[in-house]
Parts: sequence; structure tokens; C-alpha cells
Amino acid sequence: MTNEHNWQGRWLSRNTPWDLGDVTPALNEWLVDNDVSGWKVLVPGCGLGHDAAAWSKAGAEVTAVDLAPAALESAADLYGSNIKWRLANILSLKLPDKYDAVWEYTCFCALSPSVRSDYLYTVRSNLKAKGRYFGMVFLQVPSPGQGPPFAISPLDWKQTLEIDFELVNIEAPTSRSITVRQGAEIWFEAQLR
Repeated sequence: MTNEHNWQGRWLSRNTPWDLGDVTPALNEWLVDNDVSGWKVLVPGCGLGHDAAAWSKAGAEVTAVDLAPAALESAADLYGSNIKWRLANILSLKLPDKYDAVWEYTCFCALSPSVRSDYLYTVRSNLKAKGRYFGMVFLQVPSPGQGPPFAISPLDWKQTLEIDFELVNIEAPTSRSITVRQGAEIWFEAQLR
């Protein structure tokens, strides 16, 4: 993520409407049905770390990354030291490990469309062969073209993923979205080719 939207300032002033205050319901639902024990998982744009903590609780080894020190300090206070908290710009992230999965929620949509290819390069380069990239992205926002968040159409998202990933599942979520975001998000699961 770039600092173009003053993420540190937003966390300090608590101007964070994207933060659900809890684990993303879609992730909770998915973790109930999937054994992730021993997985290495990267959570970019982790914010307060709710999703990173859910992965860790499910048995994954988690690295959570954010650009805002205030978010990471709060996340570490909330969820402790079982998670590797990393302060870094996700667009230039180079980690020594490769990951089984990258969990996506609110990071892609926070980025200006002009840097999305750099972000997806980071995702690809930090995944193991056949690694998984999945989560949710915004299909629509209250003011199209303005952001963050920046939306993407289902067709554009599908085509973007299919450049480097085999698309396993893509669906307009129903129970996976929180009520206020129903119809505005899409669930996807993809595997690195």
C-alpha cells in the first residue's frame, strides 16, 4: 500500500470505516470447513489484525503486514506475538518465506488502480508454487471512480486473476458479506499457476 491516503493518520484519528471490529464473516465461514494447520499465510493490509488472528487461531503461521505503525501496534496489543507483524509497503514487500496462501480483504480495493499490477506482483512473488490467493473484493462503491475503496467489475477481476492464477471459485457472496456490504463484494478463490 502506498501512503497516498495517509493511512497512519486515519488509524490515529480512528477514521477507519472499513474495520469491522471483528473477523471477516467470510473468513470465519471458510475456516470452519478447511483445515489450515501448518499453513503459512500472508495477510496484506492487516489493519488491527482481526483476520490474521483468526488464521493463527485456526493453526496457521501468519505474517501480517500494514503500512501504518498505529494499526500494527494496536494489532500486536490485541492479538499478541504468535503473529509476525511487519511494517512495510505492500507494493515493495520482499519476505524471506514463501506462503501457502494470501488472504485478501480490503487491501486490493484500498489501492489506486494504477498500482494494482504492482500489488498482484507482490502477491504472486510471495506465494509458493500452487499457492492460493483468496478473499473478497469490492464490486461497487458509493462514489464510483473515487476512493478508496476502488471497485472492480466482476469481469475485470476475473480477467485480472486469470493472467497468473487458475480461478477455483468466484461468486457474488450472500451470507459471506456483512449486511451493509451485501451485493457489493465478490468472493474468490484462485491458485497460482
